[in-house]
Parts: sequence; C-alpha cells; structure tokens
Amino acid sequence: MNIQNEVQKIHNQYGMSEKANYKIQLLCEQYAKEYHDSEVKKLNIPAVIKSLLTDKEIEEYIWEEISIELSQIDIDTYSDGYIRYLNAVHWAKWGRDNCNGL
Repeated sequence: MNIQNEVQKIHNQYGMSEKANYKIQLLCEQYAKEYHDSEVKKLNIPAVIKSLLTDKEIEEYIWEEISIELSQIDIDTYSDGYIRYLNAVHWAKWGRDNCNGL
C-alpha cells in the first residue's frame, strides 16, 4: 500500500474536511495494523518453542525480535504496541507449554 497515494485520493475526494481527516486516520490505523501483523508473522516462534526457553528468555527474545519500538512509557501506559508484544509473549509461552507435552 502506498500511503501517500491513498492520502492524495482521500484529499481529492473529500478535500481538507473533517471527513478527510477521519478517513486518513482510519487509513493510518489500517496500515499500522497490517504492518504490525506482517512483522509479527516474521518472528521465528518455532525457534522459541523448540529450545524450551524460560518465560524470561521468551520475553527477552520477543522484545529483541519485534520491530515495534517500545519504551518504558509504552509499558507504563499499556500502549497498543506493548499489548501486541504481550500477546506475542503469551502465545509463544502457550506454544512452548502445549506443543511439547508439558
């Protein structure tokens, strides 16, 4: 998706109106979700599962591998990015515990 072209199409259709701003906001949210989903799919979760890492090691692995910049502010405010990180950690732990007969 070329976001600049899409924004231009929205401005051509709606001008500089509130509706245009709303449509652009929705477009950006969709782009961010698609980008995040594609990056999470790139994580090598089987590598985490096979080595039977500890909870702490899983958290550190995903923290290093996830391509979303997270800071202490994200942790303190439970930002969307941090919640996605927590979900990835949860599923990696679930996979470790359930795919290996533990």
